[in-house]
Amino acid sequence: ASAWLGVRYGYGRLWASSLAVFVLASIFCAIAPDPSTLIVARLIQGLAGGLMVPAGQAVIGSTIDKRQLGRIFGTLGLVIALGPAIGPAVGGFLLDATSWRWLFWINVPIGLIALIAARGLVPRGVGDSNRVMDFKGFALLSIGLPLLLFGAFEIGLSGNSQTVIVALIFGTALVILFVFTALQSKNPLINLRLLQRTTFSTATITT
Repeated sequence: ASAWLGVRYGYGRLWASSLAVFVLASIFCAIAPDPSTLIVARLIQGLAGGLMVPAGQAVIGSTIDKRQLGRIFGTLGLVIALGPAIGPAVGGFLLDATSWRWLFWINVPIGLIALIAARGLVPRGVGDSNRVMDFKGFALLSIGLPLLLFGAFEIGLSGNSQTVIVALIFGTALVILFVFTALQSKNPLINLRLLQRTTFSTATITT
């Protein structure tokens, strides 16, 4: 959905808005009085982060010299890869030195600094109100993919239970149906025709 939102409202606006929601959700995580509140806040935080990453990449891609794209995104990829490597160590240190709440509080000053800096550094982008949202594809993929992932994850834990089998069957069916609708749609949620390009498909399969 980030592609549609970015084109409709501008990728810079989308990035800044999702970062603001991410910071607010981090605050709610840090002050959560019970597990239920924490789970809801984490869900919102995850959705904001899911929008923030592709929107940020789109902003970078639209502002830098195209000849530098490989070098810039290579560096960005290195930073993204370092996160899971360094994050657990930093998290463990924070847990030992303070409390779990600081795993979320640490996001707040960094996010606020980024938001302030973004006002002068990140272009807002041009919005296109005529861009049509592929709601059918969005519904198919947003239901089918979680079911498929849930089934694939649970089959390794609980085995071939009835719930797992049903999730796998329905998830697979919805994802396959999404592929057919995306190939027929003029404005698909995900442009699967890009996979016809050898360079793009090879990079995607490698990833």
